[in-house]
Amino acid sequence: MLRLAGRLAPHGERRVRVLVPTDAVRDELTSAFPRLPVEVGPFAVADPGDRLTYAERARPGTSVIDAVRLGVPLIVSDHDPHVAKTLAGREWVRLFPAGDGAALAGLLRDLAWSPLPRPALTTAAALGVPTAAEQTAFLTELKEPQPCPPCPR
Repeated sequence: MLRLAGRLAPHGERRVRVLVPTDAVRDELTSAFPRLPVEVGPFAVADPGDRLTYAERARPGTSVIDAVRLGVPLIVSDHDPHVAKTLAGREWVRLFPAGDGAALAGLLRDLAWSPLPRPALTTAAALGVPTAAEQTAFLTELKEPQPCPPCPR
């Protein structure tokens, strides 16, 4: 991600918007590239109708928002307070303390006997996640070049 941002920054920093999932990622990028416009917002590449089958759910590499769109229950550490707060208390999510292997093992043991339900088709919309079409429109909308703030010295 940082390499891509590094390539974009010198040539397109006034024409490119970077969309990131959390404030922490935004802070990391803006500290490295202070003139690159970075916005925080949920996003996903899947539409609600593109739900995974039960056989496909074991595949690694699905992000949290895509998992919601694809109907995959989540086991998530609380390392990101914003994500943890957003997902806490949902029947299809189990949170565990980051770095607590015993808590994770206990969760996994319990889930073997009592699997989590899948998120409803309307869950992504309820969380404020745009559809894939809305996301594409947002990312491809042409913006007027923004004035560059002064370079830090």
